[in-house]
Amino acid sequence: FKRIHARRPPLRLHVAGGGTGAEADELRLEMGRMAPSVVPHGQLTQTDLAELARRCTVCILPSFFEGLPLALVEALACGCRLVATALPGIREELAPRLGDALTTVPPPRLVSVDQPHPEDLPAFVDRLHNAIEAALESPPLGDPEISMPGALAHFTWGAVFGRVETIWRGVA
Repeated sequence: FKRIHARRPPLRLHVAGGGTGAEADELRLEMGRMAPSVVPHGQLTQTDLAELARRCTVCILPSFFEGLPLALVEALACGCRLVATALPGIREELAPRLGDALTTVPPPRLVSVDQPHPEDLPAFVDRLHNAIEAALESPPLGDPEISMPGALAHFTWGAVFGRVETIWRGVA
């Protein structure tokens, strides 16, 4: 964010969520030093998170470990472009359906479940930086139902229920 902000000074980074432990404490201190350009929101209700996403243009999920992060689908439904680490669930389930709205970034090699190899981090940060810059340069998505009709249809409750029902009927 520091590199991007240097080129785009009015840019704001909104951070939703929380954490515990030394790493979370260190991140909170760094966010405090970067205020008002970085705005920590902590844990948000679903309603407040949706309101925040509707005010943003890009949602970034640089995780090293995720299953199928529906937070990306929810952010897209609010009109955000998406930048995320190319983890299996994102690559296999989301990328084929979300098209150009989602940019994936190859992850670094991992030492453990969510601990990257330190020597891989600079290249990962560069890839993430480039993907965020490209997303910020892209035209706004607006309402995804208009700009990319059908992209979210696979993830509605009705569609998910239909797939589960088909599986259950096949087993029964």
